[in-house]
Amino acid sequence: MMALVSYAGAPRAKSCTSKPAPCARPSAADLQPVGMSGIAFLRRVKASPEGYRVFRRSDRMIFGRVLMAGYIAALPRHADTVRLTSEGAAFLDRLMRVE
Repeated sequence: MMALVSYAGAPRAKSCTSKPAPCARPSAADLQPVGMSGIAFLRRVKASPEGYRVFRRSDRMIFGRVLMAGYIAALPRHADTVRLTSEGAAFLDRLMRVE
């Protein structure tokens, strides 16, 4: 009988018996690439907890990529104002902990 082998890039089955170590490094698949300008944008959003108003040209250029990654959320009543999501905060936290 032939054993089934998953192809490269296939999602791995989650194991419920073992928990990852709290200090384990995140895999590259967990991080969405947003570039250095995206990281700078996320830091500005994090610095304004009541919401960050997107008005810079550089912010508008990176806005879509960061939004599609799920790191920010637009406020429903204010189209140009965004807040950091929990995924965005975790992304910045992982970046600060990389050695």
